[in-house]
Amino acid sequence: MMFAGVIAGLLAVAGYGAANPVALGTCDPSAFMPCAMPFLTYAMGPEGQELAKLKGGVDVTEQQLKSLCRLTKETLTCAKTALGQCVPRDVTDFHEFAATVVRLMDVCDRPDLYSKFNTLMQCGKTLNQTDGSKARACGNRSFRLGMEQAKASGQSGDMLAGWRNGEILKQMCCSIKSHKTCSGTEVADKCGREAQQIADDITLAVEEAFKCNGPRGQNCPALPPPTAEDDKQIDVSSMTNMLSMPGMGMGGPGGFGPGGPPM
Repeated sequence: MMFAGVIAGLLAVAGYGAANPVALGTCDPSAFMPCAMPFLTYAMGPEGQELAKLKGGVDVTEQQLKSLCRLTKETLTCAKTALGQCVPRDVTDFHEFAATVVRLMDVCDRPDLYSKFNTLMQCGKTLNQTDGSKARACGNRSFRLGMEQAKASGQSGDMLAGWRNGEILKQMCCSIKSHKTCSGTEVADKCGREAQQIADDITLAVEEAFKCNGPRGQNCPALPPPTAEDDKQIDVSSMTNMLSMPGMGMGGPGGFGPGGPPM
């Protein structure tokens, strides 16, 4: 399901599941089970089973979207609290990231959530059927490079090194800016001005939330243009995955495309 990786992504960022997990104090992985249970219960219920049959979110109903958004917000809020007891307080970037992710989920309360979500889903479907889609290839490239950089940041054995030195959030901000430049006007060209405006609004909101318009978003490295291989990797019909967060993609520093949670 679309948001099933939320807790797994947060745990991975914190160091669980690594070959040599970081010592994160008195943190018991079972503390995260209460966070996962509401989502698992939903997934096994009739509405979750019906949703599992859909492809790419294009046919999601308004009620299904609201349920998913609410559950995701609850899960992230719970996981943030649990992780707060695991990750040292001096790793300020991580705690800022977790708090910002939860705050961004206030989007669930917007009355125009479904209409904008649906516009982006239809655009994602169009782009996915477009050979050589720049938006798709650029998003895949940013996600891949971001994950490679995140992995490199922890090569010293400290899986939180990239958070301690500020590299993770900087890489994330640079990935957002890179995708925006790389994909150009394709969303407007293929899907119209409304879809482009929604995408731009999302990008701006995320950049502001993570302070990407300050030092974090400066002196970003020049990235190579996307390749044909990049174009094949991710199905952008699920455009919420473009804002690949710990889970939705927000756990990794890349993957910010023209989609993302509708705002």
